[in-house]
Amino acid sequence: MDLDVTPIASAVPPVWIWGLLCLAGIVASITDIRETRIPNWLTFPLILSGLIQAPVFGGWVGTGDALLGMLVASGLFIWAYLFHGGGAGDAKMMMGVGLWLGFEASIVVTVAVTVVGFVFAMIGVVVRGDIRDVPVVIITGWIRTGQAVRRLITGKLVERTEEEIEAASIKGRRRPKGWIPFAPAILGGTLVGWWYLVNHGPLSP
Repeated sequence: MDLDVTPIASAVPPVWIWGLLCLAGIVASITDIRETRIPNWLTFPLILSGLIQAPVFGGWVGTGDALLGMLVASGLFIWAYLFHGGGAGDAKMMMGVGLWLGFEASIVVTVAVTVVGFVFAMIGVVVRGDIRDVPVVIITGWIRTGQAVRRLITGKLVERTEEEIEAASIKGRRRPKGWIPFAPAILGGTLVGWWYLVNHGPLSP
């Protein structure tokens, strides 16, 4: 029986890669829910192994594809960390996911993670009885995004307010009000992206 050694640069990665990422997502979800963080001992090996496998399985083409996947998958989360008090662990987790999936699969999974994360956030708001705050949350998000764009234009990329700095650092790992772990959304988005690619194929013909 032949082993599946499909290059990582393939638009639809093989099953064993999806299994690896889902396993990492399960571990990340457990630690995020229990400790409000995705630990470096999980994200760093995922990133390092992603950097190693790319040239091994795909050569220079695979390496370029993996790096593009990393940029696609982690870009939004790095932005969230810099400007919105998002978690660094989320960004590092998505870097590893992007390196393993490559460019096209990362686009699908990133969109899926974003949608799943939004759905989880809205469910959290409803469960807490704050459904009337949903429009406020959305409008505030747009305002923060506008502020981030202004910083980008002015070159003040890493300038954050005291509120944002406080939100980015969870002192003593206490759960802040309204906190929702994002690792389950990464896991859910990975599963949704896997399902989509298997059933509908890659984005490009």
